[in-house]
Amino acid sequence: MMQKIRTNWLSILLAIAVIISLVLSGLIWASPYANNRMRTDANNLNKRFTAQSIGDIYLPTEVVRVNGSGDQYRMYGQHENAVLTAQKTLSKWHLLHLTRVSHGDSREYLDTLRTPHSLVLSYAAPIPTSIFNQTFSQNLSPNRLSQIQRIVLPSNNQHVMYLLDDHNFQVYRLNLTKSSTAAIHKLASQKSGHQIPMDRQAIGESLFAVYPHGVRLPGYAYQVVSQDIDNVAGNLLNSNQTSNLNARREGQTISYSNNGRRLSYNEATGLFDYVNYTGKDSNPSTQQLYNTIYQRLKRTGIGLDVLHFDAYSRKHQQITFRSYVETFPIYSENDYGLVKIAETNQGIENYRFSRYSLQTPLPVKRESIRLPSTAAVLNQLKAAGKEKQVTGLRLGYLWQTGATNHGIVLEPTYLIKYHGDWIDYRAVLK
Repeated sequence: MMQKIRTNWLSILLAIAVIISLVLSGLIWASPYANNRMRTDANNLNKRFTAQSIGDIYLPTEVVRVNGSGDQYRMYGQHENAVLTAQKTLSKWHLLHLTRVSHGDSREYLDTLRTPHSLVLSYAAPIPTSIFNQTFSQNLSPNRLSQIQRIVLPSNNQHVMYLLDDHNFQVYRLNLTKSSTAAIHKLASQKSGHQIPMDRQAIGESLFAVYPHGVRLPGYAYQVVSQDIDNVAGNLLNSNQTSNLNARREGQTISYSNNGRRLSYNEATGLFDYVNYTGKDSNPSTQQLYNTIYQRLKRTGIGLDVLHFDAYSRKHQQITFRSYVETFPIYSENDYGLVKIAETNQGIENYRFSRYSLQTPLPVKRESIRLPSTAAVLNQLKAAGKEKQVTGLRLGYLWQTGATNHGIVLEPTYLIKYHGDWIDYRAVLK
């Protein structure tokens, strides 16, 4: 017996190796979170959201499909980026005869958003028509329509589209020439990804997205990148060597200054606050302001892959950019992933942003989390006596576990605009 084993030892070892290989392969393929699959998911997520140009930063962030019966479905996770495809398609269309259809009529406004066989692209806040022109290669007159928040595109060969502004519920119609809706129809027919039943409701002067059946959303994870403080100081203060800058420490705050520029970094919060007193009064046009602030954004050194336009304050001439995942905004109590840049008439530049930002999607076991219906959330807020202070509500994600160099978890929730700030709705119910 031993003699036979010695004679065939090579064959036996080879057979054992094959068996072990088969067992390991079986384990890997049996796991729904196999390494290769997770890596593929992360790569697909990264490919769908890469924003680096001014057109990308000011693109819509929400996509809704409307079927033939007027039912609405929030789309996310599609293999093909619907927003970029719509941008490419719309940029080829010739838009004619801008005509106002309605003004101040919330019912007409909601009916337009339910236009059968359409795709609705929405911004978190209105953008100037001039930026719409720049993003979609169009030439509409800002004198006729100053700002746009929603775009209704036909998907069934109709030659009419609509531009909407939530302010005063304004609806404008455009005729299309030299246009093919085939790409829009294909987007609306995508089987990949997810579609959430939804509707819109006008509550007072605000428009709310309503999810009547509740929502199931997956969790995500991201690697976090931490900016080097000296590099940020050098970039913003126009100095190649931080040793040439005037620096001082006060508690947990480090301050740099150079020729009228000041940068403060708070070690406790991880936030930068930059002020530049140019000494020159400025009164830029709206388009100039959006373009100028985009150039300022690039100077911060923050990765733009997941950043998108999120809000504009006319009073402070300030634009807010927020991190997004799969078309949903991300909220952090510490303002991680948030950038605010202002350019005032008094010649003062002011940036406020975090040292930490999202970089690369990480593999994660995507157990979906069940969220209640919008009606249930509004009823909870009403029972707590908080509903009158709420002027906005949207689905989003919470930046969890704090910022580290290893990674963070994003947890889905409802975000409410409470006293002018976006927060987790559960925070006001405690």
